[in-house]
Amino acid sequence: MTDRENSLLSILSNRTTGSLGLLEALLEHIAQNSSFYENKRNFLTLSQRTISAFPGMAVIINTLGEIYSSLGKLPIMEILQGVSASVREEMEKSCRNAAGIFSWFNSVGTISESNLVIKALSGLDLSVWIPESRPALEGRLTAISLAESGVSVHFTTDYAIGRFIDRIDAFLVGVDCFTSGKFVNKTGTKLLALAAKHYNKPFYAIGTKRKYIHNLPSCLKSGSPSELWGSPPRSVTVENPYLEAVEISLLTGLILEDGIFTSEDIKKLDFDHRKGFYSLLTDSKKE
Repeated sequence: MTDRENSLLSILSNRTTGSLGLLEALLEHIAQNSSFYENKRNFLTLSQRTISAFPGMAVIINTLGEIYSSLGKLPIMEILQGVSASVREEMEKSCRNAAGIFSWFNSVGTISESNLVIKALSGLDLSVWIPESRPALEGRLTAISLAESGVSVHFTTDYAIGRFIDRIDAFLVGVDCFTSGKFVNKTGTKLLALAAKHYNKPFYAIGTKRKYIHNLPSCLKSGSPSELWGSPPRSVTVENPYLEAVEISLLTGLILEDGIFTSEDIKKLDFDHRKGFYSLLTDSKKE
């Protein structure tokens, strides 16, 4: 097996890093193997393998689509530099929008690991409540990152977070992808959103427009049943979903690089230009 293949497999098998972290690793992989991926067929194969591994991570697929559309028109390293700069700028704008909202709160709740949530909250004068996010325990990674930035962190078990909801002013969660009606995030997000709605707590999600997807994947990412129970009785079926779809109507707002969007605002966004690349990826006979 080549070093290039080993590098790619290590990215495609990652089950804990958020979508933006995975995108960063994938762009670095492409840059390190730029001469190979200048070939559009090789790049398309990479994209097809990526969407199979991460069907709900629209930011990765949309970015690969942007690169693919420019192959042959510009040197690939120039394309990668431009795309990377755009991704960083969009992230920074979304984080500034979020920081402007959450700097007014004393305490914030979140779940799992989101690069945008961490960047938006890092260094703010507030406390963050976060559950462990079983079974992969991404909550620990978020707790470490925020604590290192100077934020006061309260860490607890997944279902104990409800016990402390009266001490949480508002919630901010990440987004793997979103449509006009739903967004995808770590399993447990919907329960937090419903609890926030019941207790009249603001509940925001943060992303960028690169995370828009026309249709949610039919099967969201799940983990191995053995992560939860190695040898269950024969009559026990173990379900281990990592992700779930949540209604955008449960959000106070979706924070994007261009501002704060309600569920009605999102329906007006135009992303028709992104349909073509998805069709290309799902039709192996093309190209």
